[in-house]
Amino acid sequence: MSANSFLAMSANSSHLASISGNRIFLVTEDGRVAWNSTPGGDLRQIKITSGGERIAAASWDRELVLLDGNGTLLWKKDLPDHVLDLAVTGNGSTILTAGMVVWPGTGGNVTLTDGNGTMVWNYRTPVPVGSIAQSDDGKYIVAGASAYSRAEVLPEADLFFLDNTGHLLWSVTTHGGNAVAMDRSGSSVAVVTLNKNILALYTWDGARLFTRQLPVGSRSVVLSPDGNSVYIAVTAGEGPSENTRALPTVICLDRKGQPVWNNSPDVRIENTYYSSLHASGNGHVLVAGSSGGIVSILDENGARLSECSADGPVQDVALSDNGKTIGVRTGNSLYRITREKPAEVNLSESGPEQSFGVTVSPGQPAQPTPTRQSPLMITVVVVATGISLAVCRHSRKRG
Repeated sequence: MSANSFLAMSANSSHLASISGNRIFLVTEDGRVAWNSTPGGDLRQIKITSGGERIAAASWDRELVLLDGNGTLLWKKDLPDHVLDLAVTGNGSTILTAGMVVWPGTGGNVTLTDGNGTMVWNYRTPVPVGSIAQSDDGKYIVAGASAYSRAEVLPEADLFFLDNTGHLLWSVTTHGGNAVAMDRSGSSVAVVTLNKNILALYTWDGARLFTRQLPVGSRSVVLSPDGNSVYIAVTAGEGPSENTRALPTVICLDRKGQPVWNNSPDVRIENTYYSSLHASGNGHVLVAGSSGGIVSILDENGARLSECSADGPVQDVALSDNGKTIGVRTGNSLYRITREKPAEVNLSESGPEQSFGVTVSPGQPAQPTPTRQSPLMITVVVVATGISLAVCRHSRKRG
């Protein structure tokens, strides 16, 4: 199983980039659409460097593109295989892609391309690779298989740990598609086997610290920067077994696999799930977006800082390193949520469920006109992929 990545935010929050079809557009800190570009085909993945100097995007049709922070296309190249996931180092010196070989071939790959567009190495795997993660310095890489048919012969391995030269350090078989995460130093790797709802934590040398059965519907996994906490987005049941309600839930486990806390949204929409989960670079803030359009913002101890209702199912979320700026992408809109009152737009008198429908041209500031008014504690700026401007209701939990 692989998930499209529709949204990317630089670590310093200066750049928020998103993809829509064959287009990339960038929203600045003051809520402006700075530029939009059409560098390739049907784009499925996007990543951005720490300072926003480089933006990488990839399509299913094997195109990899690199733009600078001003939207100028630096290069475009064809990769040997389809792309299911993408990662970049903080300075943009290397770009990782992972995916599956072109039919009628079988298996998958992990490819490292340098900042000039030259392929450095390509590691072949016996199964398609749907999820990759790397350490901050790019020294260590983990790659997990995409879902594969039970009718296929079980591979000798479907989880791979590599160094930045493309050398395999260790591998294991999980017998399923994987979602993977790595801490900042590369010393710990968390893996959720999606079809089995099993979580495992490994050290950099392949030692398994624990495995744990998770609730049905486990979809995303995140590690704290130090690797001491594992966060998983699941769909957990509530109530008697004969009348179970499925609710999106974030679970935190410690390094021994013991539960620390769990949290579900205040706005409870049954039979929904968290489609995306991210943690801030400092590890103090988590953001989860649900298929019911709810965005939950939590601290590292599981306390809910705030909750936002978007205009539809959340496809992706992004977070700055300090956790103060959040990006949210739905099918129609791109939201930039600032946890502190931003200088660019003061909507303190603006109300819930507002819709502005104002077209924003590249380089022009948005001029919202609220349709409803009531107190709002936290400002939310939204740019839609149309491209229009709106604001979603943002409520802070009291107490």
